[in-house]
Amino acid sequence: EMLDAGKQVLITEHAFAPRYAHLAQRSGRFCVQFLTMTRADTATAVRRWWQERCLEWCFDRYEPGRFGDQMYLDRWPELFPETVHILRRADAAQAPWNRERFGTSEPVFYHFQGFRRVDATQVLLFYGFTVPPALRGPYASYLQAHGEALTTLRRAGLNTPVNRYHWAKLLKARCWLAPLGRAAFARLPGADA
Repeated sequence: EMLDAGKQVLITEHAFAPRYAHLAQRSGRFCVQFLTMTRADTATAVRRWWQERCLEWCFDRYEPGRFGDQMYLDRWPELFPETVHILRRADAAQAPWNRERFGTSEPVFYHFQGFRRVDATQVLLFYGFTVPPALRGPYASYLQAHGEALTTLRRAGLNTPVNRYHWAKLLKARCWLAPLGRAAFARLPGADA
């Protein structure tokens, strides 16, 4: 799609479900979940501009007009209109914040934002968003692949440490968000009891 448009940079929108549309003000219109660039000089100029902004300021916090490395992308279509292409197929790039918008349509890629291994047998699938059980198809295959990869690593004698997800967020997810459907936990396939 990017090459057909004659562009050298591709970015994807968050494409928030209506209930999360307000997050665009804090997180930006575009997501760094997937972007691609050619090696053309015009794409290099975009990358360098982004790199300079990130070196100036890049923190995991919200400030007016910036959030991490992400909100800088919001300026690209106006600064680099001949170079940047916005993915037209928003349903191709899915995530917890837009899954319900696209229903059962299968994504080309899925952003497993919030996915964390919380102990030897369980993972946090998502956090802060609602993904109804009927729309969790991408998680099933990812969980299976994740479990198989961990088994392969263990059999090879390689350590697979657990990501000690911030305890306050984990407690909030278990006690408050999960009962509201805004977080979900799952058992890893093949996990030791």
